[in-house]
Amino acid sequence: MELVRSILLDLESRNPDLSRKDDFGYDREKVAADLGAEIGALNYHLALLFEAQLIDGWALRGLTHPTGRALRLDSDYVFHVVPRHLTWQGHEFLESVRDAEIWKKTKRAASSVGSFGLDTLRELAKGFIKTKIKDHTGVDL
Repeated sequence: MELVRSILLDLESRNPDLSRKDDFGYDREKVAADLGAEIGALNYHLALLFEAQLIDGWALRGLTHPTGRALRLDSDYVFHVVPRHLTWQGHEFLESVRDAEIWKKTKRAASSVGSFGLDTLRELAKGFIKTKIKDHTGVDL
């Protein structure tokens, strides 16, 4: 999940020209190196973020051979995404995990139960944010 958060933060920091029809200057090798990730892990997580509707972009679909060549392009399987920007849901998720301390608490709580998904992470983070708001303002949300 650390890579998911890092990708979202990276995409948010870009100012894409949405009229362009190319890769928006998205240099996968540089991004992977900057995030400390393998290129395959970056590609896989971009596809997951696209399927979860947290990012928008162009997706190449089909079944792939282990060599990476497409075998069938009529499949719904996403195997390559050119990211454009965060979706509304992507911004919402990122806002819930942006704060480093909230993110640390969220990861700790999620790992203590052993199994979790994006929705669980978001709800945990929102719970910690609500507690922080109450501690600072006295307002119970």
